[in-house]
Amino acid sequence: MPGSPSFGGTIGSRSSISSDPLPPPATVPVPRMSSGEVLSLLAGMGLRPSRAMGQNFLTDLHALQALVDLIHPLPGQRILEVGPGLGALTLPLLLGGARVVAVEKDPRLHRHLARELAGWVTLDLREGDVMDLGPAALLAEGPDRVAANLPYSISSRFLVDCVEAPHPPRDLVLTVQKEVAERLAAAPGGKDYGLVSVLVRANYRVAIHRRLSRGCFTPAPQVESAMVRIERRETPRLPPGPVRARFKQLVKAGFGQRRKQLQTALRPLAGREAADRLMAVGIQPAQRAETVAVEQWIALAEAWG
Repeated sequence: MPGSPSFGGTIGSRSSISSDPLPPPATVPVPRMSSGEVLSLLAGMGLRPSRAMGQNFLTDLHALQALVDLIHPLPGQRILEVGPGLGALTLPLLLGGARVVAVEKDPRLHRHLARELAGWVTLDLREGDVMDLGPAALLAEGPDRVAANLPYSISSRFLVDCVEAPHPPRDLVLTVQKEVAERLAAAPGGKDYGLVSVLVRANYRVAIHRRLSRGCFTPAPQVESAMVRIERRETPRLPPGPVRARFKQLVKAGFGQRRKQLQTALRPLAGREAADRLMAVGIQPAQRAETVAVEQWIALAEAWG
């Protein structure tokens, strides 16, 4: 759940890294709950927030409203929510008319939500680890949007599983750690640009919308966070099939040895022909993986044969 990029404005400011216009302001109000009230409620459940499970609850009212506005839930939409916690986001999604599949790993929080939201027929509340249940399997049931305050420990795996699912979501609106946000949005050539950057952006656009300070969460995490929207391209650049499978194979091989020249890193896949295949799409054999743009990786996969 914690995280935040150094880009964009801190919550409450008017600046934002995204050049895309935000959706119209949501008319859905968010529940008010102070840090003290959250801690008191958790204590009543015998729950001490776990850093390992990423249990940092978004309690800043302005931050929570900004997240709901960015999601902009509409009647009939089907949304997969990961880690609903105390329901601070779940309730606005339901009030907006969305049908929500909410997956909560902590059994005490699951019981709390089952009691508090018992009357909502548009809520499908699941108990379990979203990675054990499988993002692809959950998305196959019908949700085509994702909302989550993602723990660092599952961020990369969860994102890749979602964007590569047979039924990928049309968008994901998330709060993530700064490090994750920076990797997702990184340009080629820097240390933050890596495997996840390329795999996610093959078919999706990434925009970091707002910075969140540590004080937006209870308890405060050790790092900052960001609101990120990951939106599927109308026309996928890599539809399912052998080219997409080859793309992933090439990218994983390249970044698996990112300090080596690509002609060396890709040699297990093409032998001495690796250099010729790289040059055929305008990539120099001596380049390293982090200098190759997403479009070039796609071109390489299409031409690989």
